[in-house]
Amino acid sequence: MREPYPPLEPRRSGWLDTGDGHEIWFEDCGALHGLPVVFLHGGPGSGCKPLHRQFFDPARYRIVLLDQRGCGRSRPLGEVRANTTQHLIDDLELLRATLGIERWVVFGGSWGATLGLCYAAAHPVRVLALVLRGSFLARPSDLDWFFRDGASRLFPQAWERLRSAVTPVERSELLAALYRRVFGPDPAERNRAVQAWQDWGGSVALANLPAPSEKDLPVELLAQAGSSMAPGAEPAQPGERKPEAATVPRVPVPATEGLAQARLLASTRIELHYAAARYFVADDPVLARAARCPRVPTFIVHGERDFTCTPEAALALHAVLPWAELELLPGTGHLASEPRMTTALIAITDRLPGLFA
Repeated sequence: MREPYPPLEPRRSGWLDTGDGHEIWFEDCGALHGLPVVFLHGGPGSGCKPLHRQFFDPARYRIVLLDQRGCGRSRPLGEVRANTTQHLIDDLELLRATLGIERWVVFGGSWGATLGLCYAAAHPVRVLALVLRGSFLARPSDLDWFFRDGASRLFPQAWERLRSAVTPVERSELLAALYRRVFGPDPAERNRAVQAWQDWGGSVALANLPAPSEKDLPVELLAQAGSSMAPGAEPAQPGERKPEAATVPRVPVPATEGLAQARLLASTRIELHYAAARYFVADDPVLARAARCPRVPTFIVHGERDFTCTPEAALALHAVLPWAELELLPGTGHLASEPRMTTALIAITDRLPGLFA
């Protein structure tokens, strides 16, 4: 199995003002004149980690990372106003132009793959190649799997813990009930909903790994396995009113929260915001956008034991992008850090510079 490249620090980092109330944290790493690549994190709501720099040879790549709006070190933390898929696409273009990059490789996993496809469809001439890991397609069937009659059968105890975060009468509109709590004023209800959400996402995303006790898991991994990996949304019930992006409350992350808890709250808020709005792609579905992606080197990698974003999504995506290389990894789940997945991803990134020499 292949180990990630050694840790490295950014050559340049800072905040990029978007002009509409957000400041996006970005990092510029590796070789200034190397093959440009942008790493798109999952969630929505997660953020970039030091490990994400290590999928690329720093002597051959110019590695760009960013924390999407409201995520990680971007400011304001947890802000959901002016925070849609189109805003994130526009931020990528702003960052690309700011850094003076003409074209770049787009590398994304889970929600990052969703965003990568949407960006490539909107700006095809800016994309050199696509690397898509554990792709989330945001279809009704994907949401049904995660939030109705799918993963709930495999992980019934975690599912019941999630449902128990709201009252029995609210369980038919679970997403809306969780949304009210994580944006609400009651700290106890808010924290209970956040914990239940993280527990559910972590139970599904970590299911393929050996089961250490929670005390042995670092906070970063728990956060990664939770909201950054859970494409959750409750399909609308007849007559159910979902929160609309235009009426989202402006509720700052409480200053009294510890940093780790504040980031979990922020990531949960952002993910529920996107899930309630069907990831802002209902009018132009992800697979329809994928059909408009450029015919560039494309790699679809998916774990056969991915219980978060099922492997069927990789086959559906490959049907739309038949020129792509498709690799289904046995015994592998959703996380990029799983050994077979890490090995497969680095094998791809090691090949790519030779295609553009």
